[in-house]
Formats: sequence, structure tokens, C-alpha cells
Amino acid sequence: MPLNPDGSLNFFWIDAHEEQYGNEIYIFGKVWQPQVNAYVSCTLQVSGMERNLFVLPKIVGKARGTLTKAEEDVLMTNVFTELEEIRKRKF
Repeated sequence: MPLNPDGSLNFFWIDAHEEQYGNEIYIFGKVWQPQVNAYVSCTLQVSGMERNLFVLPKIVGKARGTLTKAEEDVLMTNVFTELEEIRKRKF
């Protein structure tokens, strides 16, 4: 594949798919091929990409800004427990 002078690749992203619990991500798209003077299909495999997960606790019957510190602590403990159970099942 012809790379840009800075080592990057012009890749037009169309779709993505993840496998093995998100450890491998396949990105589908198109790249310019000067040999055939056209865009051709291409798949990139990205392994070990670090991602962040941001979560908020479930709040029922109360506005988020009106919680006491004790209520927030209980909700955060519930979030941690729920995520830990999911992590143990999947990983």
C-alpha cells in the first residue's frame, strides 16, 4: 500500500467489527490504489487497542445533583460490583 510521506495511510472508514472480547478490531474501508487508478476495498486489523469505559450509576426517583455523599458512595459501590461480576464472567 502506498503510504504518505509521514508514514500514514489514507483510509476511508466504512465499518468496524470486534472479536475476542474487543482484543481485535477489524476496520473495513477503501484505500486509493494508483496501480489500478481506483479505490479498492481494504481491511485493517488492530490488536491490543486500549479503550476507556465511562459509566454512571443507575438513579431512580431522584435527580443526580440532589444525592448525598452516602447515597453516591452506595451507588458507586453498586456500579463497581456490577462491573466486577461482568468482568469475572467474560474474562
